[in-house]
Amino acid sequence: MSYDFLMLKTSVPIDSQHDLSEDIVLVQAPEKVMAELSRLLPGLSWGKCFGGFFWEALTEDEEGQYELHVPLEPSQSWSIRTSHRRGRRDLVARICKSLGVVAFDGQAMLLIDERGERPA
Repeated sequence: MSYDFLMLKTSVPIDSQHDLSEDIVLVQAPEKVMAELSRLLPGLSWGKCFGGFFWEALTEDEEGQYELHVPLEPSQSWSIRTSHRRGRRDLVARICKSLGVVAFDGQAMLLIDERGERPA
């Protein structure tokens, strides 16, 4: 079973999921997202997946593997998938801080950004 984080870039800080709207969620260019992730996580190798609709790269840390999925076309979101057995979200928090994005964890109803983790 997988555990997914929806990754968003917003024009203003958000405090809860209710602050999210199309007006403040910015469109992200896949080339820019992939370049920023590759700088943060050297050694990523990107390939097409899901019928050619997404770019995918895999990375690991001491707790396991992460799948990074970036749409081929500019989009308001991209995702990080990992195992449902993970207890920590250190890499997700590091990505949020480095790229200036917000992670929405719909399973645990949490937001993660440069300010840390909090209820959504």
